Amino acid sequence: MEDKTNDSENFNECYSIFMNEYDKKNDGYKKFKSLIIHKILPYGDRAYTLKKLKKLIINPAQFFLGNNLKGEVGMKKIIKGYLTIILLHETEHFLRLFDENNNVFPLTPRENEGGKLFIKYLLDVCSINHINSTKANDILDIDSWKDREKLKKIFRGQLEDIEEEKEENFDEFFCNYFNDSLSFFINRQKMKVIIINLI
Repeated sequence: MEDKTNDSENFNECYSIFMNEYDKKNDGYKKFKSLIIHKILPYGDRAYTLKKLKKLIINPAQFFLGNNLKGEVGMKKIIKGYLTIILLHETEHFLRLFDENNNVFPLTPRENEGGKLFIKYLLDVCSINHINSTKANDILDIDSWKDREKLKKIFRGQLEDIEEEKEENFDEFFCNYFNDSLSFFINRQKMKVIIINLI
């Protein structure tokens, strides 16, 4: 993507800086792992980029577990898929921290939220509200990322917009509707906290 259009941003230089600094397989990606902090965040915040510290904050408690998800079987893969989506969303924000002089980019206006646009570009949905083992397998399969059409089909047709005020019992709705999934929504009353061991 050599040319920058009027309604897009070009992150080529930022991406190169990021890869040079953090793509270090020989040391087990230690520096990249050190970017991520787990912290319980306010209601509605799954993750954010803390620009002053150049860290990614991930909330390990912003989801519902479906009624059919029992015990630990298959959960690790689903959580890895969930974290991949969250990290993809935050990648766009994190790349804003670097320009060729390692300066901080200005914030994206809320109506033009860059993480959502990035997810739309990659996965062809505006938002992702749940992930099950099948979707997690597809997200974690490197071959999915080599075939743009396959990637865009993973979340196609999912229920994207759910209005909390229209559901009488929101937490019960998610636990039943997405009964074999980890849902990307939470309710303060039934928040489930799982300590996530990244990578």
